[in-house]
Amino acid sequence: MNLPTRGDLIVTAEKFQRTISFLFKRQIFKAMKLTIVYLTAFLLQANAKTVAQNVTLNVKNATLEKVFREIEHQTGFGFLFTGKMLRDASKVTIDVKNEPISKVLEYALRQQPLEYTIDHNTIVISRKEKIPVLDENNIGKMEIPPIVIHGTVTDEKGMPLEGVSVVEKGTTLGTSTNSQGVYSLDVKNNNGLLTFSRVGYSSKSISIGNRTQIDIVLELSVSKLDELVVIGYGKTSKRFNTGSVASVTSDVIANQPVNDPISALQGRVSGLMITSTSGMAGSGYTVRIRGENSIKQGNDPLYIIDGVPYISDALNTFEGANGLQNPLSSINPNDIDRVSVLKDADATAIYGSRGANGVILITTKSGKAGDNKVSINVYSGATKINHKLDFLNTSQYLQMRNDAFRLDSVVATSANAPDLKTWDQNAYTDWQDLLIGGTGNIFSTQASVSGGDEQTKFILSANYRKETSVMLGNSPYQKGGAHLGINHTSKNKKFAVNGSVIYSLDDNQNIATDLTMYINLPPNMPKYNPDGSVYYYLTGDNPLAYINRYYKSNTYTFLGNATAKYTLLNGLDVRTNFGFTDIKMNQILTLPQNGFNPLTYSGSSSQFGNSSVRSFIVEPQLEYNRNAGPGKLNVLLGASWQQNISESQYLLGSGYSSDALLKDISSATSLTVRSSNYAQYRYQSLFGRINYNIDRKYIVNASFRRDGSSRFGPGRQFGNFGAVGAAWIFSQENFFNIPAISFGKLRASYGTTG
Repeated sequence: MNLPTRGDLIVTAEKFQRTISFLFKRQIFKAMKLTIVYLTAFLLQANAKTVAQNVTLNVKNATLEKVFREIEHQTGFGFLFTGKMLRDASKVTIDVKNEPISKVLEYALRQQPLEYTIDHNTIVISRKEKIPVLDENNIGKMEIPPIVIHGTVTDEKGMPLEGVSVVEKGTTLGTSTNSQGVYSLDVKNNNGLLTFSRVGYSSKSISIGNRTQIDIVLELSVSKLDELVVIGYGKTSKRFNTGSVASVTSDVIANQPVNDPISALQGRVSGLMITSTSGMAGSGYTVRIRGENSIKQGNDPLYIIDGVPYISDALNTFEGANGLQNPLSSINPNDIDRVSVLKDADATAIYGSRGANGVILITTKSGKAGDNKVSINVYSGATKINHKLDFLNTSQYLQMRNDAFRLDSVVATSANAPDLKTWDQNAYTDWQDLLIGGTGNIFSTQASVSGGDEQTKFILSANYRKETSVMLGNSPYQKGGAHLGINHTSKNKKFAVNGSVIYSLDDNQNIATDLTMYINLPPNMPKYNPDGSVYYYLTGDNPLAYINRYYKSNTYTFLGNATAKYTLLNGLDVRTNFGFTDIKMNQILTLPQNGFNPLTYSGSSSQFGNSSVRSFIVEPQLEYNRNAGPGKLNVLLGASWQQNISESQYLLGSGYSSDALLKDISSATSLTVRSSNYAQYRYQSLFGRINYNIDRKYIVNASFRRDGSSRFGPGRQFGNFGAVGAAWIFSQENFFNIPAISFGKLRASYGTTG
């Protein structure tokens, strides 16, 4: 046996001394790190509410994580631990009733390599220290204790983010943040990187360096699945939505040279069919969501702008060439942030009787914090018919007419065939090109200023648009308006108030009659008499006379809304929506002598129409959010009170001394009331919704509404409506491993509306 020399003993003693010194310093360093962890936990809980101290628990062969979650649920205490700590822990069986939390923790950690410390309302779990046995075989070969990194993860608004994955890059070491956004992780060395990731947020990698505390802010990602989706009385994302909802954002709307928001939706939402009634500026649309739902009661969807139901019924008392005017044409497309189309029962049942034909939610733009931003946009363009019908020229037309008389064995005369016997056989007029072949001009300008800070944000915009028609006469359509939006939040984030105002005026000077019905007149029909007057054949019509008729309508729209919200308790918000809408429409149509065939003229006259609708709505709401068991619970309860008052009057003026006075109602010697209406509509309801999201994989949504309406029949003035929807994100399951499918969801819903 070789005995150590005196020099070897000295070296061994020096190694032993260095090892003891290293361990002593390491313990001090570790104690300092643990002190920081405890201090962080204390600061996080300094303002926590009073929590329960006793626990009732009955579990068999349960994991420690499940036990900790149940204790947290019953008491309000928060736990601070890492996943690695529980990796070697055994399952436990506990049956206690109203025991102190300290006793329950002792039962849970008995025979476990763990211990606990209660610091205010935070329970810190740590490993039991093991004192190594030193001998000549392990001196200098001991494993260096891990470095403990901790911190807090928040979103861009400073709110803690739960469930953020924290991993040391290149290793299997990882953990996740708790409900307060706090994490703690043992890492191998300080030269590595920590990667922070969560669904819906952009991942970040941070160098550890010599730090033991790393706090970061995660920003929302631009994933299409996590884009905001506005639903009835709330918001969600495509990922977690259980209903059928489609959205069109401002980027898509602003890039289209359209006059109103409905035009911008054409061809962009499945199941949404939009048909223009005339194609002229300011004209109405037929809008259907998933087809026709009623034979008698109407099929138009419910429109809601910033939480306020908008009157979509045309206010016309009579029509011009563009038919019934579209009230939504008063809304400037560039003021819109997004449009959401709610299609199925799960999405629309919360609107009850009014959601029978689907719901279209329009959200206007709001200001953003930062430097003041000024935006000016000027657009000019032209419109023409891009595809015309092919018509016969004069010789082809006359050949067809002669063949028709010959084959029918009928003799053509001046009475039954003026085109063959009376009119010039070489004359040619392209009526299609004459009546609708013009060039329409469009000029549009937008200007806005927005800005503010984190507490108060604003946006102010103004717009003007002028558009002429391709029809003969080139009558102009003009509209202008302004939009003001203000959002304010208190410093403690408990109180918030949002408001917006839209005011617009449109001036529609259109022709009285649609000329497209006359584009197939005979090509050799004369346009004028030799004296320059409009030509008529017997009692027939000549569309050139219709441009002498005058039609004009003015629509004034005021839409205001405000929302006040206050956080009563953590997760409990009280909110009230207020809305007011006032729309007025004035119309005039003149029918002078030179707008008629002399053989059918019975006297000049004018038509005057005035209509208005005013609407008030108040909707108080309570919303509750909390972690419940393995998932997140959202509960909404609200009420609605609405009143509409509609008035209209349609007058016919006649007996004018001169056609020059036709626009003046007081110059008529006779006034006839063709119609006069007054209607009051009252509506009251209660509504609610419960949404439960389990592990971001299983979502259940249930909604209910009880409506009371003055439009319901006697004895049936209240109706109940509801729906249940469920979704399963199967791509989140551990067994799912198909690289070609990044996201997969099954959803179903059933309910009643309307």
